[in-house]
Amino acid sequence: MATIKYMQLEKHHVSVRKGMIASTEDWDGNQVVSEEDLRTFLTEGTTGNVETDDICLEQVLDAECVTDRDEDWISDRKGYTEVEYYSIDQEFE
Repeated sequence: MATIKYMQLEKHHVSVRKGMIASTEDWDGNQVVSEEDLRTFLTEGTTGNVETDDICLEQVLDAECVTDRDEDWISDRKGYTEVEYYSIDQEFE
């Protein structure tokens, strides 16, 4: 009898929904972007100005999560998890 070691890689598709609050002010309380620019960045993905986009992205990355996470494991629900197998010739880590 033979035993064959292999790795299994599962690719799942997950949708995570969270309520966030982004501020137009920095940590020191200084306004760094206008409300209009931040709203435009959130809805359109750009303000049309690279420097303003960079500031908006910083504000979005520093945003506060104010709701629970709502996770939807689409791949499990819809049954399309992708699975790949890799043969290995070494010990597992």
